Amino acid sequence: MADGILQKNFQWKNLTHIKPETITTLKLAIKTGLAALATDLGANWLHLPSPTWAVVSAVIVMQANLGSSFNASWQRLLGTGIGALFGAVIASFDAPLAITLGLGMTLVVLVCTSLKLMESLRIATVTFVIVLLAGSSTPWLFGLERFVDVAFGILIALLITVSVWQPRARRDLRTSLVTVLGDYQQLYGAIVESYLNGQKNELFFQEINQRIKVTLAKAQTFLTDMRREPPTQRDPFLAECLLLCERLQTDLFALELVVMNSCRDDLQQHFKVPIQELSTSTLEAFHSLQSGLQDCHKIQSLEMLSSAMQKIDLEFAALRATGIQRNYGTEEALRFWSFLFGLKALAEEIQNLSKSLSEMYQ
Repeated sequence: MADGILQKNFQWKNLTHIKPETITTLKLAIKTGLAALATDLGANWLHLPSPTWAVVSAVIVMQANLGSSFNASWQRLLGTGIGALFGAVIASFDAPLAITLGLGMTLVVLVCTSLKLMESLRIATVTFVIVLLAGSSTPWLFGLERFVDVAFGILIALLITVSVWQPRARRDLRTSLVTVLGDYQQLYGAIVESYLNGQKNELFFQEINQRIKVTLAKAQTFLTDMRREPPTQRDPFLAECLLLCERLQTDLFALELVVMNSCRDDLQQHFKVPIQELSTSTLEAFHSLQSGLQDCHKIQSLEMLSSAMQKIDLEFAALRATGIQRNYGTEEALRFWSFLFGLKALAEEIQNLSKSLSEMYQ
């Protein structure tokens, strides 16, 4: 009996620790199933000529958030309209099928490409072929029926998207930014530790850089989707935050390059304490940014970070006055200066991001 209780507790603990990505996938799967069911029932109730077309359209345009669903719906509806129109027009000509098929397909591709409707091209060509081949006796009626079927499926899919769990690209974008800031915090800490200790974990750097790259790519997609959503769901400050996060990635990459080429350097040991103090303040600033962005509140003053930046300037001036850098090679001294300036540049970008978030939530 005790084993059964422990097993149930273990299963419940696993359920409460499901990843957000898994939850999003489950929601999308359920919503897609609901859209397919509702479309099929509605199409049969309305006696639409081809409920299958409506169901397929509903499934295809169902996306993870509202912005991407709007875009997929518009592209499919537009492609269906172009394909049905050209199919009906070309089918009206009394000419051999091979000629009408080749001519019509060429025209459909030219129209879509000239109007820059590349996402609509595939469905336009498929619809054209179906209307031309299957609707030869009544091409105009057949094309109109296909368009109505697709429009009905899209309508149901959008209604399900809006009414069930209401996904928002803005929320997904904010979550991605919080995630990437957490990865930046880990990467920054590892970079400073590697520089001071003369040890580098290349595998860790590769893994976290790849993770950051994927997250930023998703954030760019969410930003595009957010701009397609209704104006009330847009947030221009998040776009600015994404831009600043990309600048932080550049600063971190520059610091990482210094670390990769300084495994035998020793000059930084004379400046270890100021670097550690600036590193501690920067890591705390990363944490504050994550918290503010996730909980949508104003960022607390980063006075510790500002003080650490001022102190490192004074300490650096004092170090140069001693002339100790002359005891080291030029390349090592240049790497040391590059690392310090990189730390300062990254801290300044963090302050800019903090200012943007404070303006966002004031």
